[in-house]
Amino acid sequence: MKTEELVTRYTALVIGAGGVIGRNLIDYLTTLPEWNVIGVSRRGGEDAPRLHYISADLLNEADTQDKLSHLTTVTHIFYAAYQDRPTWAELVQPNLAMLVNVVNTIEPIAPDLQHISLMQGYKVYGAHLGPFKTPAKETDAYHMPLNSMSTSNSFSRSGNPEVAGLGQPCARLLYVDLLWVIP
Repeated sequence: MKTEELVTRYTALVIGAGGVIGRNLIDYLTTLPEWNVIGVSRRGGEDAPRLHYISADLLNEADTQDKLSHLTTVTHIFYAAYQDRPTWAELVQPNLAMLVNVVNTIEPIAPDLQHISLMQGYKVYGAHLGPFKTPAKETDAYHMPLNSMSTSNSFSRSGNPEVAGLGQPCARLLYVDLLWVIP
């Protein structure tokens, strides 16, 4: 039996593959022999051994479905996508919509999906507004006004996009790990 056949395989779907967090995560995962990686971004990327890129408009539900609905082997979603907007209030809808579109596409078709990680910064705790309680905890109350990170967190815990007023049905989420990355 070949060594390759003995290696446990996981398939990471890295959303936001063209950003700082996504690129570095892909660089790390591709050094581990047990991981296959699929990177998703607007611009795609150059494929390599155990690495495939997909270009998709995650704000467009139909395009997300079209480009991702064949990814039945995904075991882990690492969500690091971010769409900038002029105001904090305007950040909520597009960023939550992208997350909802990805989860609603992958969760029903990937029977081995084990884990979803939201890669976010300290703004979820209100760091952009000034001092905040430390140590900060995921169970802390959200600051006002809500931002895209806190609504993504609420969606991930409840499986309900109506937390931000999207008003569309959503699939049930499995285990979600919120990884806070220093901005």
